[in-house]
Amino acid sequence: MSFYRTRMNQDLINLFRKFFMDLANDNLNNYNEILKFCKDMINETLEKPIVNIIGNGLNGKSTLMRVIHMLMSHKIEKIPKFGLSQSFFSNLYSDNLRYIEISDVDNKDIAKMFGNMKSIVAGEDMQIRKLYARSITTVKPNIKFIIVSNGIFNTNGDAGINRRTKIIKMEAIFDNLHKTPNPNIFEELLMHRVPLEKFILNYETMNYNEITEIDNVICINISI
Repeated sequence: MSFYRTRMNQDLINLFRKFFMDLANDNLNNYNEILKFCKDMINETLEKPIVNIIGNGLNGKSTLMRVIHMLMSHKIEKIPKFGLSQSFFSNLYSDNLRYIEISDVDNKDIAKMFGNMKSIVAGEDMQIRKLYARSITTVKPNIKFIIVSNGIFNTNGDAGINRRTKIIKMEAIFDNLHKTPNPNIFEELLMHRVPLEKFILNYETMNYNEITEIDNVICINISI
């Protein structure tokens, strides 16, 4: 194992920290959970194949997912709430696809998807045929689901879905009376996409003192 050090502008570190702390409503546990989620998404190491991101509106759900799409546009697709049919999935599927986002679904909508969801996250062989293609291809998908909703979706006691699902609760407060996101924040994050990804990948669970006192040197472990 060897190490090297790279310096990241302290202003960028402060920008990234403030952004994620705003998403966490200044709650350190939420901050850690959100950053771990982002890191696991990039590394493809999510503990559960279904993640349900919940909030009551203006709580940062869409903001968080916008960052995920910014970092992983080639690996994630957002589909309409009725879009998990076999034919739709066949046209959506690619070897690079790792995540499917489903947003604004109600319990009735999501219940219709359980069968296909379990087959996909279990990595079962699936037969797909692209639109206008003559041949059928058998694939073994390696795909996880991100479900964005105002509340925990009702699984109707489906044990298979329950044990495969992790809940992340967003508690940011974005309105005119409280914190309002910087209207230019996404332009800034996009401009600094590479250091943002590096910031996330070098994240480890930290206590408050470590967050406030860490200097602008980031250590990166390199295996040789």
